[in-house]
Amino acid sequence: MEEFEDAEPTSMMDVLNRADMVVTDLLLPRPAEGLIQSIRAAGLTMPIIVISGYLNSEDWDRIGSEWATSFIKKPFLPEDFVAHVSEHLN
Repeated sequence: MEEFEDAEPTSMMDVLNRADMVVTDLLLPRPAEGLIQSIRAAGLTMPIIVISGYLNSEDWDRIGSEWATSFIKKPFLPEDFVAHVSEHLN
């Protein structure tokens, strides 16, 4: 597992090329839309789980339908997070 404080795709591509999955917050520390677009533009197909307390249907239509695999709404229980991760890694 790798943790990044900043969703700057260029500094993360080495790790992303080896990743099985990406979990990102939609807005913190910066909007994740650019990260998700960069991952897909690089041809990477791993599952991407987006976490947010603010995601509305317009955001999901724009981000989720094309790039993200799954969404977890905050607050969530740890077992819900584990279930999402397990579902997409199996």
